[in-house]
Amino acid sequence: MGLEAVTGKAWFDDIRVVVWKSLAGGEPRAASGAVYKGHDLPRLRGAMVSPDIDEAGLRVLGQQWNANLVRWQLVRREKIDNPLDLGPTTVGCNRH
Repeated sequence: MGLEAVTGKAWFDDIRVVVWKSLAGGEPRAASGAVYKGHDLPRLRGAMVSPDIDEAGLRVLGQQWNANLVRWQLVRREKIDNPLDLGPTTVGCNRH
């Protein structure tokens, strides 16, 4: 979970806190094999977008900027029935 520039209280279920103590010992080893990136694209290009982005904004990102990544701000402004439903704008993400 990431929290940024916020105040207040948060409640968690089933939390485990581990106190980390650095291990004494030699130099770090170089990783073997290819680095796992989570995707097979040569490069990700994109931007963080407002929840208010419209079809025209997505078109600029996809066609003019050649973006292949959108970081969506999940901002709750009112009560919603389905928190996983990001609305019709997600159709524009797939289109552009």
